[in-house]
Amino acid sequence: MAKRNENPSKKRKQNKLILFAAEGHNATETLYLKDLIKNLNGVVLRKAHGNETDPIGMIENLIASMDALGFDSYYGDLAFCFVDLDCDKGKEQQIRKALELATSNNIHLIISNPCFELWYICHFTSSPKNYLKSKDLLNDMPSYINGYNKSMEAIYPLIKDKTNAAIRNAEQLEKRAKEKGYIPNTADFSPSTDVYRIFQLLTAPTSKQMGFR
Repeated sequence: MAKRNENPSKKRKQNKLILFAAEGHNATETLYLKDLIKNLNGVVLRKAHGNETDPIGMIENLIASMDALGFDSYYGDLAFCFVDLDCDKGKEQQIRKALELATSNNIHLIISNPCFELWYICHFTSSPKNYLKSKDLLNDMPSYINGYNKSMEAIYPLIKDKTNAAIRNAEQLEKRAKEKGYIPNTADFSPSTDVYRIFQLLTAPTSKQMGFR
């Protein structure tokens, strides 16, 4: 299922599609992505149908939405599934299965441990606390972004000038966790966030641009 709607003789009529899934009714990722793509021409953002909270259910919803919306990676369409690991060992098996399903369907699993807001903190420091619970991290958020709450709008414009620093800091966190012998996508691999990968994928050349089909 990694290739969809690939007809070399048929021209693309729709804009590049960015499709994503997030846990339940969580607005945090949606608000961030909406502001992010305002700076990208010819890109449309869509959230997958459904309000699943488990990684496998979210991936399955993404697959169904990909088919319904004419997803085609040849033109640079991207699908993201945002998961908060919450330092929870009970989620590890789900993550492994979800990762296998995502990889075989051109979906990028974006894991944050303990939660997505760690990406925001990376805009301000390369050495955040080693939070054991999402709640503890969220309690600290107002010290980085005044008045922060999970439904707060227009965060991206506030921090976009620090994006390059956030990418470097997230990469540094990942490097440190690996040096300590922790295994990616496990509860011990913390603090860490894969959100920086979105920016790498957005700037990567498409198969069409490279002349592949």
